[in-house]
This record gives sequence, structure tokens and C-alpha cells, in this order.
Amino acid sequence: MAAQDRRATLVLNARNDPFIPAASLPKPDECAPGILLHQPSDGGHAGFPTGSFPGHLNWLPQRLGRFFETGL
Repeated sequence: MAAQDRRATLVLNARNDPFIPAASLPKPDECAPGILLHQPSDGGHAGFPTGSFPGHLNWLPQRLGRFFETGL
């Protein structure tokens, strides 16, 4: 996966996404050094909601903000 890419890139996949099985997700050794994998156990395919139904959608914007501010 993007083994030659040198740009800082966040690859974000929930491990419980019903459309992309966890077994098919890339592993760190399959990626270029500039790629940060974040594969939380929850998040599904609906924008990483948190809390009780109907949930809050603040996790994803906060996660992206942290990446753009710090690269982590």
C-alpha cells in the first residue's frame, strides 16, 4: 500500500467496518514510513460515532485536527 509515498498521510479504518473486513486492512510494515495507520476497534462505516444512540460525531473531526496539528 503506497509503499513509495513520502507525504505524511493518515489512513483511518475502523476494524468493525462491515464493508472492509479487518483482515484486509494494511499492517504498518506494508506502508511507507510517512503513513500513520489508525485502526480503532469501533467506528463502523458511519463516521466514528461515540456515546449512546444516536451518538456524537465529534471524534472524527478531533482526530483529523490532531493529525493536521501534530502529525500524530
